[in-house]
Amino acid sequence: MNSFVRLPAARVAVFLGICLGVASNSWGVPQTSSATPTQDRPGQSSQANVIIPGPLRSFLRMAGISQKASTEEVMPLLARNVFLLGYEGPSSRVRPTEFLILLSRYVQQARELSVMAGPEAVIRVSSCEQARPVLQVLGYRTRTDCGQPNSYLETADPQRAFITIES
Repeated sequence: MNSFVRLPAARVAVFLGICLGVASNSWGVPQTSSATPTQDRPGQSSQANVIIPGPLRSFLRMAGISQKASTEEVMPLLARNVFLLGYEGPSSRVRPTEFLILLSRYVQQARELSVMAGPEAVIRVSSCEQARPVLQVLGYRTRTDCGQPNSYLETADPQRAFITIES
């Protein structure tokens, strides 16, 4: 029983480390900090910060966390949700659930937009040529002549478009 409990906990730690630990700030949205104390010296503790790409509100929605949660509660609630909802199957063939797959896709898409936003944390689009890469990340493309009265958007990548709409 102990090894079964440790295995999912290790997966939660790996997921959080890969998806969130290396992320960068985007769009100038306030970031989340976890209240995980680390011992620098005996009797002292400090906080470790985790930067979540994209708007916090959208991340909370995708992660199934209440919008009313304080920033100190976000990481424990995320770890809980990943632990409880992130994997399925017998211990010999554990695989990620749709919840974890969608959350991972959201984080990846937010990272891509963060790179486009640059250090100013702003995405500026003033022409159809500049809109194409942004639309591609969002899962869309222009149909017919861009900028013309009869032009419209269509779904180019349904998985990315779904994340865009749901977040």
